[in-house]
Amino acid sequence: MNIDWSAALPITANVLLVLCTLGGLVGSFFPAFPGAVLIWSGALLHGLITGWDPLGLYSQLTLAGLMGLAAAGQLAISAAGAKRFGSSGWGVLGAGIGMLVGTFAIPIPVVGSLLGAFLGALACELGIAQRRAARKRAETAPADQPSKGQAAKQAGKDMGEAARAGLGAAVGAVLGMMAEIGIAFVMVGVIFTGLLL
Repeated sequence: MNIDWSAALPITANVLLVLCTLGGLVGSFFPAFPGAVLIWSGALLHGLITGWDPLGLYSQLTLAGLMGLAAAGQLAISAAGAKRFGSSGWGVLGAGIGMLVGTFAIPIPVVGSLLGAFLGALACELGIAQRRAARKRAETAPADQPSKGQAAKQAGKDMGEAARAGLGAAVGAVLGMMAEIGIAFVMVGVIFTGLLL
């Protein structure tokens, strides 16, 4: 029995493309998951297997550009949202790490990522506030130390600011995720256009 490999290769390429595209679309609903990268990888594999026909140079370059835009856009929008709500650079970093941890710790689309972003930014901002307070106490003479009531009031204020920064990180993560979802659907449109034309 002879297998016609020339017929099997395009089928394999199409199956890989469909799997990567669907996986990328679903993955784009998870802020820390590189859904656009998976879609682009599927198109690249399809092109390698089929000799770049029908997804040729124009389609591949368009998809690569969209993939880069999705990755950069998600990071930039998430950071801008966190900064808008008063988060520091450390808070943005904490939100990013928390988003990754939350995605895997609570694998419910969006919920784990957003909760992780909020808690990561909150933890970093609280750490910064505590370090700032400790430095201020060290620089202040013992007679000028704040009373317990003043210290508690300042701690409450720090907690409020950190929670606001965490909320900003979560809002930024949602906006960044929405941008990637939109770009992922545009990428699917480019693929279907390339396949049909």
